[in-house]
Amino acid sequence: IHGAAAIVLFTGAFLAGGYAVFMDSLLFGFIYAAVIVIFFTVIPAVYCSKCPCRGRCMHVILGPISKLLISKPNESAYTVMDVVLTLSAAAAAVIIPQPWLIKNIPLLIFYWAAVIIAAAEIFLFVCKGCGNEKCPMKKISGLK
Repeated sequence: IHGAAAIVLFTGAFLAGGYAVFMDSLLFGFIYAAVIVIFFTVIPAVYCSKCPCRGRCMHVILGPISKLLISKPNESAYTVMDVVLTLSAAAAAVIIPQPWLIKNIPLLIFYWAAVIIAAAEIFLFVCKGCGNEKCPMKKISGLK
C-alpha cells in the first residue's frame, strides 16, 4: 500500500505543478507534461528494469511499466549513469514547476507536502519491504 500511496502522492504533486504551469503558459505546461512523461518512462526503463522484484513491484505500477518498456529483465548492477539518469528525471519533475508554484502558495504547500510524504513512504516503508538487495536506494536508506 505504501508504494501505491507514494505513486498517488507524486502524481498529485505533478498534477498540481502542471496545473500551476498550464495556468500561466501553455507552452511551458506542455514542456512540463513532457518532462512528467519522461519521468514515468526513464525511471522504469533505466532503474526498475534492473529490479529483480519488478514482478511484485512495491510501487504497483512502475514494475509493470518497466516490463512493457523492457520485457527481458536486466540483471546487471546499477551504474552511476543509471543513478544520474534517475535523479535527473526526478529533479526535473520536481524543480521545473517551482517558479509557477511560488505564485500559488496553497498549491506550493500541497505540492511539497505530497512530495515529502511520498519520499517518506518510500524510504520508511517501500525500501524496507523490498527484496532488491542491489538497489542504491536501499543502500542510501541504510536498509541493506
